[in-house]
Amino acid sequence: MAKSQADPHRGQAAVELALVMPVVVVFMLLILQVGLVVREQIALIHACGAAARAASIADSPDDAAHSVLDASSVGDGANIAVTTKDGMVTVDVVFNHPTDLAIVGFFLPDITLRASATYQLQG
Repeated sequence: MAKSQADPHRGQAAVELALVMPVVVVFMLLILQVGLVVREQIALIHACGAAARAASIADSPDDAAHSVLDASSVGDGANIAVTTKDGMVTVDVVFNHPTDLAIVGFFLPDITLRASATYQLQG
């Protein structure tokens, strides 16, 4: 008669998956958080360029830059500095991006994003 014995490796894959899965999930969330920060930096650069262009053609550069940045997604809580010198207008924006993604947001500090754009005054 055949003697039935339990396979000593039975369930090994399930145990390995249970050990590795939390690390994989945290790593994927970290990659997602980096992607969100990069997306926000690109949006900040684009908005800063649009604000500098609007400021270069407006009668009031400061008001034009603020209105463009307020209309963008980075307008909330951003520090905006508009300077006009030697026929050029420069818009500097500093934005504190919160890292609030689940799990990894607790371990990462908020990131300060910066952008600057300079245009020649048009009028």
